Amino acid sequence: MDTKILFCDVAECSYNGEQKCHATAIKVGHPHSSCELSHPMCDTYLLSREKLNMSGKSGVGVCEEDCCSYNEMLKCTASGVSIGSHHTHADCRTFKKR
Repeated sequence: MDTKILFCDVAECSYNGEQKCHATAIKVGHPHSSCELSHPMCDTYLLSREKLNMSGKSGVGVCEEDCCSYNEMLKCTASGVSIGSHHTHADCRTFKKR
């Protein structure tokens, strides 16, 4: 897990603390996506009033977004990613379509 989560503005996520992700590893995207969406979801997003106090570094554990230019065999090759709010879920804002 080399790709760090640089920023997350999804304040209502249980893993968010001071705009930093505290999940050990996140999962982004869906396998076999339609490639027409420009906002692959952070599937680790967890809506809860409780904040989870996790220590350590967070990063992208797996990326299943086939259309992202940073995806190489389910691994994110971006130097870092930003996660942001999109309607009722969280998205990877670093996504770059192939």
